[in-house]
Amino acid sequence: MNNRYTSRINRIKSQLSTTSSFKVMTSPEKSIQSRPPITTHILDTSLGRPAHNVDVDLFYSSTTTSSESKEPEMVLQKIGGGVTNSDGRIPDLLSADYVS
Repeated sequence: MNNRYTSRINRIKSQLSTTSSFKVMTSPEKSIQSRPPITTHILDTSLGRPAHNVDVDLFYSSTTTSSESKEPEMVLQKIGGGVTNSDGRIPDLLSADYVS
């Protein structure tokens, strides 16, 4: 492989291993991650700044087959949501019930 690419790949690998925001789970009692697993950041491109006061809902989508119709049906379950703050973010978008 070209030395230039090898150097670049090694640099990326070292950055990923030292700046990872996720912690490795060592026991079931300890947190898996140091920050929320799902985040959002909404930008108002027409104004060039974060969009605040935007309602956001997060749904889990699955399919099920009813015993009567035998046809697959899509099922949506709301698992989180909120309103963006002044920075256009919702820090706790995913409900705590769904974070392991």
